[in-house]
Amino acid sequence: MAEDGFDENRVGLDHLAFEVEGRAVLDDAATMLESMVIGHAGVKDIGVGHILEFRDPDGIALELFTPAA
Repeated sequence: MAEDGFDENRVGLDHLAFEVEGRAVLDDAATMLESMVIGHAGVKDIGVGHILEFRDPDGIALELFTPAA
């Protein structure tokens, strides 16, 4: 159905995560998102590493992750 868009509360995809190489990559990505006026939650320390969360144009939650050094 063409009008059937993404809904994170429906069974299926919740979010998509990509591992990146180091905290500096997350900081650079945050800067790039800001320059493109794309909202994000900032780089967060989650204990086992750091994440940067944002959404794609369809509203799908995306995450960049780097493990703790």
